[in-house]
Amino acid sequence: MNTTWPIGLGLTPESSNDEIKAAVFEYARQCGTMTFATLAADGLTPTVRAMEVHRLDELGNLYVGMSHGKGVYEEVLKNPRISAGTMQFTEGRLGFAVRINAELEEVTDPALFDRYWEQNPGTKALYRRDLTNFRLFVMKRGDGEVFDLCEDDRTVRFRFGFGGAPARPWRYEITEDCIGCGSCIDGCMKGVMTIENGRAVIDHSGCLECGRCYDACPVGAVKKA
Repeated sequence: MNTTWPIGLGLTPESSNDEIKAAVFEYARQCGTMTFATLAADGLTPTVRAMEVHRLDELGNLYVGMSHGKGVYEEVLKNPRISAGTMQFTEGRLGFAVRINAELEEVTDPALFDRYWEQNPGTKALYRRDLTNFRLFVMKRGDGEVFDLCEDDRTVRFRFGFGGAPARPWRYEITEDCIGCGSCIDGCMKGVMTIENGRAVIDHSGCLECGRCYDACPVGAVKKA
């Protein structure tokens, strides 16, 4: 089983969903900026941009702000879902990536705007002619992941859900149809599969999700999410 864990976030195999979420959200806040993917107003075309991330309440939620005249504002009103990501490198190839998928909800609480302006005096100066031009959204509900491809090429994953949403399901699961033949283990690129009680088991924290176990199983006992 995997024994190498991401650098800097303080996570372990025993970390709870809330501990993973708190570590990721705090890391995102410290980064300040993440790359956001949205859908254009046509609902088909992907768009990408960098946006600042902030924490404005005692619950640890993440917020993003924008002008109501920008195209991204129209995009998130029509398709209020985003995917955000950032990467951290330390030395060599050591480091990790963070991904957050979330439903956005526009907020109007004056106290949140006051906190935003306190944290961002430069943005306040930029919008000083009309502060009502600015809009705030909270990442209300979603899921996220820490993915670390370590220097020794070991894969480490942590997943979490927030706002009542579950963590994203693992891509591959072993069903009761497994006959314990070991074909999937022979095919596993990362060596994170074992036979336990006559049935294959995947250590998801180290799984690359490459699909070799799915392709190798002679009886179709690997389920694809």
